[in-house]
Amino acid sequence: MLVSVVIPTFNSADYLAQAIQSVLVQTYQDFEIIVVDDASTDRTEEALRSYAKRICYVRQDRGGPSVARNRGILQARGELIAFLDADDLWRPTKLARQVEYLDHHPEACLVYTDFTRGPQPGINNESRLQTFKPRDSAQAFHGLLEENFIATPTVMVRRSALARSGLFDAKLRGSEDLDLWLRLAGGPSGMSLRSFGFIDEVLVDVRQHEANTSRSVDFIEEQIRATRMMLTRWGDDAAAARLLRRRLGICSWNLAFAEQNRGRYAQARSAYWSSAYHALAARPSAISYFIDWKGRKSMPPVAGAVARAVFMSLPSPFVSMTHGAARSLGRALRAHRAKLRAPLARRG
Repeated sequence: MLVSVVIPTFNSADYLAQAIQSVLVQTYQDFEIIVVDDASTDRTEEALRSYAKRICYVRQDRGGPSVARNRGILQARGELIAFLDADDLWRPTKLARQVEYLDHHPEACLVYTDFTRGPQPGINNESRLQTFKPRDSAQAFHGLLEENFIATPTVMVRRSALARSGLFDAKLRGSEDLDLWLRLAGGPSGMSLRSFGFIDEVLVDVRQHEANTSRSVDFIEEQIRATRMMLTRWGDDAAAARLLRRRLGICSWNLAFAEQNRGRYAQARSAYWSSAYHALAARPSAISYFIDWKGRKSMPPVAGAVARAVFMSLPSPFVSMTHGAARSLGRALRAHRAKLRAPLARRG
């Protein structure tokens, strides 16, 4: 069965050849590779020249990852679609294991795998899903809202399922993958188009580096916008609304922290207030404001967000001086702890 491998790329010439090579060495060889160049300005075309006979190359005007992936899907000839980002790598049996799974599970609309994340793909073998085991199909929707445990480069999906759910939302540039998984899961009713399959093996290495868009303030803002859209779409379901508010609380906290580090204290204050509001709304009952509840460990503290928002309201020079002193103290403490650990490491 033909698998169409869709690789969107934007200025990833330094990594793209490695990604393509990880596809070419797959033990399952019935595939086509579609590289969608999202208006790169680096050496992308040069990097692809030696693969001209092995890939289908499509160049488009800048549209973002959703538009690029959709272009690849529409260009694809295979019944099975697999996604790979230009800076990530597959392990050799990835396609074979997923094709075998879908062949034996006709009820599954997609199958995903475990993965690693780090600066050097292939070096780290630590499972990203070890402590967060996937939900069964009946729980897929709410489980994904709690945490998006499906990494896009791990997914193989049936083309027929995408025909029913729709493709990636081109209006989204943050959480567009989560939005698609939720639509494939069928919404809060749990009536999935078909079930989700999971292969409990590390078959993908996700590269983490400074160029990752997921680390930028703009990306966090896009995540917030996407989550608000999801809240509008699925907010009538009480459980979904709580989980989406929780997500907004976490994203707002991340945004506030990023803005604080940039010295944009007014923006940080606004984001901390937003985090407090959504974290409060996400709690299922009044008593849970003060005691543990499911998901508390990853929920921004309401009191902490309020305290930080109030602190950010103080005169900017004072905030800047205090923030700088706190960061210096933190660096000094980390250096001191490292110095204390060094003799122990040498003895070991």
